[in-house]
Amino acid sequence: MVTAEREKRTKVYNETLLALENEKTARTQQRTKRDKDLKAADAEYNAAIRDLQSQFDTFRQKQTEGKATKKKDIDERRQMMERQEREELKGKGADTNAIELCRRDIAMLQEILNKIASQRHYVIEYCKDEKELFSHEAEFREEKRQLETKDVQARQSYEDKRKRYEAELLDNKGLLKSKKEALSTITDGLKQYEQLCQVENILPESFLEDDTRSQSSMSCSDLVVQMRGVINKKRQKSDELKRAINSFNTHFGINNTFHFITPQYDEDYLTFALNLQEFIENDKIEDYRVRVSEHYNTILRSVSREVGMLMNHSAEIKGIINDVNRDFQERNFAGVIRSIELKAEESSDKMMLLLRSIRDFTEENSLAIGELNLFSGSDRDKVNEKVVDYLKKFMKQLQKEPSRTELTLSDTFRLQFRVQENDNNTGWVERINNVGSDGTDVLVKAMVNIMLINVFKTRASRKNGDFIIHCMMDEIGKLHPSNVSGILQFANVRNIYLVNSSPMGYNADLYKYNYLLTKDSRSQTHIKRLMTINA
Repeated sequence: MVTAEREKRTKVYNETLLALENEKTARTQQRTKRDKDLKAADAEYNAAIRDLQSQFDTFRQKQTEGKATKKKDIDERRQMMERQEREELKGKGADTNAIELCRRDIAMLQEILNKIASQRHYVIEYCKDEKELFSHEAEFREEKRQLETKDVQARQSYEDKRKRYEAELLDNKGLLKSKKEALSTITDGLKQYEQLCQVENILPESFLEDDTRSQSSMSCSDLVVQMRGVINKKRQKSDELKRAINSFNTHFGINNTFHFITPQYDEDYLTFALNLQEFIENDKIEDYRVRVSEHYNTILRSVSREVGMLMNHSAEIKGIINDVNRDFQERNFAGVIRSIELKAEESSDKMMLLLRSIRDFTEENSLAIGELNLFSGSDRDKVNEKVVDYLKKFMKQLQKEPSRTELTLSDTFRLQFRVQENDNNTGWVERINNVGSDGTDVLVKAMVNIMLINVFKTRASRKNGDFIIHCMMDEIGKLHPSNVSGILQFANVRNIYLVNSSPMGYNADLYKYNYLLTKDSRSQTHIKRLMTINA
């Protein structure tokens, strides 16, 4: 039934395809004949047009020449007659100028009448078109709509038939393709089997001599792949075991603590695997863990203790910063600098963050770290694992910074500044840059240093009494003269005298003493006082 139906469909498809090809051929022939006739008619028409155009051009040329000659004679006679008429009228006392104006008006009116007469055919043509076309516009539109509807219906009918035939063709192609693919799969499977049995010759004789049959839904290629997989499975397992053991051995040296050997032959790998299994089953790693646990505990507690001692200075640092801020508020700077504030934030240094985390962890789990004792909790193993993890992180961080040999007090915090210069507020920044001009930046740095010196000077004065400090100030030439006077006053009220060692002598009246330093031929420095200002 299926074969008969397929043959019937094939016959109908072939007949339809043949009819379609015949129709296409007939249309092509008709189109070719029509194009040939059109070309012949166009050639004949163009030849006749060229002949008539040539005759017309000759006739028009003769008429143009005759017209020009006659027009010239007529114009000359008209001019002569007009001249005679003007002379005669003028001789009888007529107004020739008025007559000339009337003639011009008559000529203008005649020109208008000629223009109306020349365009009269447009009116006639419009009346004809209105009668034959414009009045029948509705009928023409309806006829056009009907023709377009018929065209759409014809196209839709053609499209439906085309899609139906294409669908049948696609189904037949799909069926043919599936059959070809099945045949190709069977052929490939047989070739692979021959390759496996005759060329590679890797199947055991017991497989080839076995007469047992079994049903399978798998293709021949899949069966060959399955047999090849079974054969190679042992090799893969052996290679995986070797790779795993070699990868495992990369973590240990030749004389390692666990006495793991380096296998050379296949039997050595199997022996290594058995010994490693025994090592794991007997939990021998616990013995080694106990040995190193105490050592890790000692290292961690030592790190925690050192970091804690360093962090104990944070209160003293905050106190110094508060004293600096209070010093500026009590004795402000009379100038462009409205306010200066300092604060200490937690350090963003990776090493410091890690060590702080180690210290916090050690203090929180001091009783659970190390060997089991009366105070150990249920999470002791997790805590000790965390100890190892912290020590690994510490080791990696040290490897990332091999040149770092010590941890300073400045690593424990971040000093930030906020400066307001007139209406410009820097916000909290870590560097005193871009406050204003270069001179303003130097001024702010000098003020901060003076306040720091004053804080330590004040603390020392509590024990030894007040005293005066002399400080060298560099880059003072970048300051504005008004700011130079202001920074000197800012320092002097705190009993801090600034020494300007500039090679250029300017604003000398701002300083109490002025000296000149020179060197002789023996490179000995001589100091000479130039001026003293008595305040």
